Amino acid sequence: MRQSVEYDSFAASPLTADAEESPMSANLFGSDLHTASLGDRASWTDVNPHSHLVQFYENDGFLIDALSRWFGDGLSGGDSCVFVGTESHRISLEQKLADRGFDIDRFRKSGRLVCVDASQVLSTFMVDEWPNEGSFIGAIETVLGRVSKTRELRVFGEMVAVLWADGRRQAAVRLEEMWNAFMRTHALSLCCAYPLHSFSSDADASLFLKVCAQHTQVLPAESYTSLTTEAERLRAISLLQHEASVLETEKAGRKEAEQSLVELEQILKIRLAELALADQRRNEFLAMLGHELRNPLSAVLDAIATAQVDQTRRERALTIARRQTDQLAGLVDDLLDVGRITQGRIVLKKEAIKVASILKQAVEEAQCLVEPGQHRLSVRMSLGAEEAVIEADPARMRQVIANLIHNAAKFTPAGGRIDVLAERADDEIVLRVLDSGIGIAPDLLPRVFDLFTQAERPLDRSHGGLGIGLTLVKRLIEMHGGRVEARSAGQGMGSEFEVRLPALADSRPQTSASVNKREDHPHLRIVIVEDNYDAAEALKMLLELFGHQPTVVENGFAAIDAVRRSAFDIGLVDIGLPGIDGYEVARRIRTIPNAKTMTLVALTGYGQETDKQRALSAGFDEHLTKPVKIERLQAVLNRPR
Repeated sequence: MRQSVEYDSFAASPLTADAEESPMSANLFGSDLHTASLGDRASWTDVNPHSHLVQFYENDGFLIDALSRWFGDGLSGGDSCVFVGTESHRISLEQKLADRGFDIDRFRKSGRLVCVDASQVLSTFMVDEWPNEGSFIGAIETVLGRVSKTRELRVFGEMVAVLWADGRRQAAVRLEEMWNAFMRTHALSLCCAYPLHSFSSDADASLFLKVCAQHTQVLPAESYTSLTTEAERLRAISLLQHEASVLETEKAGRKEAEQSLVELEQILKIRLAELALADQRRNEFLAMLGHELRNPLSAVLDAIATAQVDQTRRERALTIARRQTDQLAGLVDDLLDVGRITQGRIVLKKEAIKVASILKQAVEEAQCLVEPGQHRLSVRMSLGAEEAVIEADPARMRQVIANLIHNAAKFTPAGGRIDVLAERADDEIVLRVLDSGIGIAPDLLPRVFDLFTQAERPLDRSHGGLGIGLTLVKRLIEMHGGRVEARSAGQGMGSEFEVRLPALADSRPQTSASVNKREDHPHLRIVIVEDNYDAAEALKMLLELFGHQPTVVENGFAAIDAVRRSAFDIGLVDIGLPGIDGYEVARRIRTIPNAKTMTLVALTGYGQETDKQRALSAGFDEHLTKPVKIERLQAVLNRPR
């Protein structure tokens, strides 16, 4: 239901204050805007019924002067006039008309001058901040119903400007459209007015064009219309066009700069994320490197000490030392190779070699990698592959195959299967290394050849490695003109690595290498908790040489069972163990009654200060970082208890 309105009473409005004088009017033309009159009044006076005019203005004085002329001409010529505006503008208009000799009261009483408040009329048809067309028609027809029938009807409206000033700009455009529809069935001339400062932001540009599009005539503000000669106006237009062009160029430049900043910010975020990831990978790599170096070094030192003291175990101890030294050398070689390959400093020494020969040599070299885990390694070659020849660097091809076998051994449980297959497919040699291991997670598969990439690593580090072996494989195969691909049906489903190399049509053989192994006296009863086979064996031999009685267990649960069954004086416990880690082993041993006085020593490759503090907190009496000097170990063992 529409509100009733007291149309001759005026409410406060956002448009009551004078707009600031625009820079253009003050600086460009220097005219007195308070006394400015319309330069070409014909644009107001020549309007006809159904004309919809808009006047932009910079100063209220200019608007009132132009409006009083238009209304004055109409009243003098027998027309009726309707004012739908603000309180301040009504007062100024009536004063201006009175100054020109018009009897305001007489025109009001005769119905030829009707003044109503814009905000109050708006309140009768605005629903949820939006103009309702049916209510609008009813409200305007009510106002026009108070007008006496005359020659023509002139209407001045500021409701659109009130909406605009309130921030309801889309509603203002909609109201302009509703006025146009109303004027198709009602004969009247309509003039709207907007203060120019209302369109001061870039965001107003598109709506400004929409407002202009709703009118049959658009009148510029007084800084243009106050110019009296054609030459002045042409100069002003040219200058305005120049300034508009400069502003558009600056705006485009600013937008481009803002876009560049956004792009740079995105690039910076990506770079920072990459740096953070690289930093994380570097720290993980350094931690892994320390661990991977300390384990074989510890075994080497223990084996050498045994060989120096006991001639009967010399050969076995030296075999362990040699194997662990080879492992260390392999780590160092892989690190150096990665650096050389990434910098393009590796030169391949290619020659024509038989696939059967290179495969046999590589498997022999990799044999020591599968022995500790007792993996079942099988090699099968098709007839075509056995006689096939490739052009390759023999040392590098052996390295590729050995790395793939080593990778399979690391991620395949003890006793698992590793198959090496070779076949010829047209002009290619296809080598496959398959395993029954833990498989590769789908999210890791695309990154499996990336440097330092490995599956999520538990504390036990049972899989070992630095995450560089597969990177070397990929780079070396590509340098030979081949390609390598990894496949896996998922975790627990094993994995397959396929290498494809171009085949030649010639033949030629090569040489090989091998390895061997062997084995095994009391004072202190010592339990060694170590999952590294060589490290445990070497330490056991050394302790036997010292006259102690060592027992080796491979994991934390076995250690707890051993301590429950037998009384031990000392426990030498690795931290990175499968199942439960060394910290948990210490905590559980401390709850066993017959182990209350047992000395627990953390013997581990994790050697940071935080690692030592964590070990002591878990119940260890000592923390020794691998490799341990013999004198240091003896000092701990000989300490009074």
